[in-house]
Amino acid sequence: MRITPIGSVPPSQPSAEGPTVTGKGLPSADLWSPAQGDAVPPSRGGGVANDPVIARLGDRYEQREALALKALGCRPRSQAAAEVLGLRLPRWDEVDSREAIAALAGVDVGPLARAGVPPIAVFDFDNTLMTGELWVSFLAVAAHRRALDPASREGTVAEICARATGGVRPESFAGLDANDVMTRAVELFHAGRLTPTDMFFVGLGSLRGMTPATADALADELFEHGAPGQKPYKLNGFDPFPGPGDSAEELVAALRDRGIDAYVVTAGFTFLARRGCRYFGIPPERVFGADLEVEGGVCTGRAPDIVVRGKDNVVREEIGVPPLFVFGDSPRSDAPMMRLALGRGFMVEPPDSFVDLNARQGETHVVLRFGPRRG
Repeated sequence: MRITPIGSVPPSQPSAEGPTVTGKGLPSADLWSPAQGDAVPPSRGGGVANDPVIARLGDRYEQREALALKALGCRPRSQAAAEVLGLRLPRWDEVDSREAIAALAGVDVGPLARAGVPPIAVFDFDNTLMTGELWVSFLAVAAHRRALDPASREGTVAEICARATGGVRPESFAGLDANDVMTRAVELFHAGRLTPTDMFFVGLGSLRGMTPATADALADELFEHGAPGQKPYKLNGFDPFPGPGDSAEELVAALRDRGIDAYVVTAGFTFLARRGCRYFGIPPERVFGADLEVEGGVCTGRAPDIVVRGKDNVVREEIGVPPLFVFGDSPRSDAPMMRLALGRGFMVEPPDSFVDLNARQGETHVVLRFGPRRG
């Protein structure tokens, strides 16, 4: 098993057996454009997902993108592309989930199928399929179960003091062990003094020495029973109203019914997202994220930073197929991935900063709300 230090950008191969570790990544490839005519640009390499349909096509993302764009015969994410694909939304600025599901149920993947390009959609996980911060809730469960590395205490305290707003002094943690310190970090997060990015680094080192089996068991507890004082995390899937026709699960199912396979690319941890994706019928080999580094059968407390690597590069190098649709909520990590969409990008319950970025960049991503539209 090869070991990857944090900050590297490797193409990884998913494994059903637990966290994976991988080697050095490749530079992102230039995108093909219609101005280049029928020419297929040379590949810069890259792996593919463990999907038999995609694997038969080889490892040339750029070639598949060229074939897909030629099949569409127009600019990606344009109104013309929507017409070719049969995507008929009632509005092109903002839709609710019922409207999106109804429109996606009528999509025609024939143009891509005839070109030999598998139709796929790519989702973020946190606050796109499920609400909440999965990693923070996992840390709350791990601390409650006294499962964190005792030797991680000082490092965790240092990270909290360096990152928390409003000033936190080391002596305020006197008498607290590593698990109690993490509980305090979770409280600071919910008070708005630590961000999700802060918590990534605050919590990562505390997993040193934990076995993947223990991490999986804690994830099972989180999804089935919830963090202390919270409902089971499996109930966090977007499902705004009683009755059918508006949930994230049904959105994924609508795509599946049209022959469009769902993939997930998360900036969070692969083992957690894979556990959550079970509730959406998305198999583990189609879920990509930060793989916990494992050495000697235990976690080292290190993992790659997917935001630094870029989700768009994960799609190119590991999935290897341009997506028809991309769903996400983050202007920082999801916007680059959404620019790979052939049909449309969907900004799921986006912050205003994402909507503003979409307008400034002249993109055509659609706001998707699980619940009533604004206005």
